[in-house]
Amino acid sequence: MGDAHLAQLDSYEIKAHLLAKAVPQVFAALWLLTAVCPAFAYTLAEIQNKGQIRVAVYKAFPPFSDNGKGIDVDLAAALAEKLKVKPSMMWIEADESVDDDLRNAVWKGHYLGGGTADVMMHVPADPEFMKRNDEVKIFSPYYAEQIEVLRSVKSIPTLPNLEVFAREKIGVELETVSDLYLLSAFSGRLRSNVVHFRSPALAVKALRDGEVVAVMAPRSELEASLGPAKVGYTVSQVPMPGLAIQGWKLGLAVKDDNTELAAALEKGMRQMLADGTVERIFKKHGIGYRAP
Repeated sequence: MGDAHLAQLDSYEIKAHLLAKAVPQVFAALWLLTAVCPAFAYTLAEIQNKGQIRVAVYKAFPPFSDNGKGIDVDLAAALAEKLKVKPSMMWIEADESVDDDLRNAVWKGHYLGGGTADVMMHVPADPEFMKRNDEVKIFSPYYAEQIEVLRSVKSIPTLPNLEVFAREKIGVELETVSDLYLLSAFSGRLRSNVVHFRSPALAVKALRDGEVVAVMAPRSELEASLGPAKVGYTVSQVPMPGLAIQGWKLGLAVKDDNTELAAALEKGMRQMLADGTVERIFKKHGIGYRAP
């Protein structure tokens, strides 16, 4: 899923343009049948009465979720405990945009069925994004993500800017905002040294194998891919002129009118941020925590 997993505002939007495909007419017809039927949302009292909250989590997106484990999975369980209920995961695949993911997972449901979740993790808490998605309430940012560069210190001792990649090879996940930026930055002068991979993990493996000297991706994915063997490598912020959004906050989303549930989740997340629970969960998965 790449950057589209990340609740990065620009990543999702750019990937939507890169991967846009025509919807088959039969699916379009099904869509029209459901377009006027927003999903029913359980209230806080109903969730507590049934003893379970359904949480939408992106599938197979380390370090936030991977084989049923990950940061968002643990955060969902901790939030459920705050509400005195059990978590039930609704695993979702990234669509062409986060707007689509919110529609499918929170406020209407997918045209193929499956229902909706009570709350969704990993949603961009950005004012403009929130404004255009008024069918949902986005709140409680819990992490600040950032596009950065992981590099071999031996090959590149310092990295004041990206111009070195006019001479050195840099790995990037295919069809992500990082990919699009590297191909177009500096009037395209880096293009011939941009090496594409299907995932950040594969790009980092290539870095270890000496095939590239650096990798650009969201910091959490770089740290997860690098693992505990960090000697000889460093992750750092680099100026990226022309990239409007280099960082973003991740938060929660519920249906727009589910105010009591939002208030309870916000209270729970606030407590978890204050007592260090959120930071401990990130550290448990080998990710340095950055407060939003």
